[in-house]
Amino acid sequence: MAEPVPMPSGLALFGISFVVLLTFVLLLWAVNVLPGKVRAWWNMSSTGVESTSKETVAERLPATSTDSGQRIAMQGNAVNTELPGNLLPEAAREIIRYQQRVEDAVKIIQSGRVGQTEVIELVFNCKRSGRADSPYAKARAAVQAQLGPARPEYVGDMIERVQREVAAEQR
Repeated sequence: MAEPVPMPSGLALFGISFVVLLTFVLLLWAVNVLPGKVRAWWNMSSTGVESTSKETVAERLPATSTDSGQRIAMQGNAVNTELPGNLLPEAAREIIRYQQRVEDAVKIIQSGRVGQTEVIELVFNCKRSGRADSPYAKARAAVQAQLGPARPEYVGDMIERVQREVAAEQR
């Protein structure tokens, strides 16, 4: 009969646990205290040149027209100077973005992979609330209006659907 393998002593387990905990604490410290230095090091190592500019991406983009919203074409082209700015006001843009979120949420819900509550919370970045004027309630109403009324499923239809699904899985 084979000899049982001895378990490490309590002191050895304590030492291993302590080293793992210390490593984790040092890693968290480095992530929280040194992000600027790490980011600068990473930028320098990826490009080979140290970046001294603190310019953001938005500051590097061409200027936009403030009187008529965002430009519809890049500046500097002879034809583009004759084009008017985009005439959609910001309120209309927000409505279009919201409707796109509603349509995306409906597509995800209809796929059947995620529930309606989770989809609304993720797509609209809000938490479930019982208030009628909450962002969640407004998003839920918009999604349900897009989905339409739920069609009742009768027992005969359900049996046929289950049989089709089982047959599709067996193929």
